[in-house]
Amino acid sequence: MILLFVPILCYLKIRKIDLLIKYKYFKSYLYFTKMRIKVLVKQLNDIQLQNIVDYYNSKKLDTDEPLERLERCEGGFQIQISYMKNQQCDPNNKIKQLRWSKGYLTPMKYINFTYKEQKLLYYALVDTIGEKNVKMECT
Repeated sequence: MILLFVPILCYLKIRKIDLLIKYKYFKSYLYFTKMRIKVLVKQLNDIQLQNIVDYYNSKKLDTDEPLERLERCEGGFQIQISYMKNQQCDPNNKIKQLRWSKGYLTPMKYINFTYKEQKLLYYALVDTIGEKNVKMECT
């Protein structure tokens, strides 16, 4: 009788560890998807956008992927997901992205930045357009 339960217990233990790893990996993602950046300036020009990208990339860790401008009709910012570069899938699933929507930088339905990435982007925006023109909000 005990021999029948051993494989089940092993499976449950492995499954529990697997779920814990996934939870730890996605915990910050799930929690911080509730953060968004509000920009109170109507429009940013190309020089300001490049200054934001340059500031972000100068302050990020060397192991992190660089920030780039998002080439979509809404505009925004993107960060490549390193392990997805060579995958055959939708291009939107290969990047983390924040798109402009009603003055907010929002992930829409796509992969969001981590809290650390959002915070650094917030500081890049503050450095470029001023603290009174940028807010980080919880939703």
